[in-house]
Amino acid sequence: MKTPHLRGFRLSEGADNRVQNRPRGNAWGNMRSERGRFRPFVKGLRSTYGRRGGEGRRLDAVHYVFVISYSMSLSADGYIAGPDGSFDWAVPSQELHRFHNERAAATDAQLLGRRLYETMLVWDTEEFSNPVMAEFAEIWRPLEKIVFSTTLTSVEGSNRLATGTLEEEIAALGNRRIAVGGAGLAAECMRRGLIDEFELFVIPIVVGGGTPYFPPDVHIDLELVETRTFGATVYLHYRRPD
Repeated sequence: MKTPHLRGFRLSEGADNRVQNRPRGNAWGNMRSERGRFRPFVKGLRSTYGRRGGEGRRLDAVHYVFVISYSMSLSADGYIAGPDGSFDWAVPSQELHRFHNERAAATDAQLLGRRLYETMLVWDTEEFSNPVMAEFAEIWRPLEKIVFSTTLTSVEGSNRLATGTLEEEIAALGNRRIAVGGAGLAAECMRRGLIDEFELFVIPIVVGGGTPYFPPDVHIDLELVETRTFGATVYLHYRRPD
């Protein structure tokens, strides 16, 4: 199973090699993870609808969001799943899972592709005896989740099927902290210039191919915001520069 990496927020104490100790807002991707206190970082970044501004991303005359973020675990050679689609090497430690919980608690809305929706459905439907996993399920279940699919006709839990375009669905969310999950959906968001921040959890393994974190047809300038380690896993937080 995949563990959701959800969105930015203020980090807990004990971060290794921290570049900037600054609160951030939004993200998502892998799965499982303690709730903390959050101060979303509000900034305006370029989108298909506007330029970088002072309050947040301008989507239309009345809607703003803080940050749209994409987060996943990936191999050292850049893949979120191997050639056979497996990602069992990405199961997080308890410490990292708590970090994911904090990030999930800082998220207002989650955008998912079909495959990630099906992977994450376990958190909507099952009970967990592990306290950290049970906490993540409590955070995840009420979260507003929008699924983009051309094949599904219905979804379960707090998920709903998207009825508009990416831009329309994001604009309709208004002043929210939004995370994007799923390689295919995130790739399309990157092509449209919709993602502001990227959070990578790099696992010390080389898988030789598979599904890449970044699609091969995008060029994005990035600025390193912070980095820290969770055992052998390295967390890299980037944003598009102002």
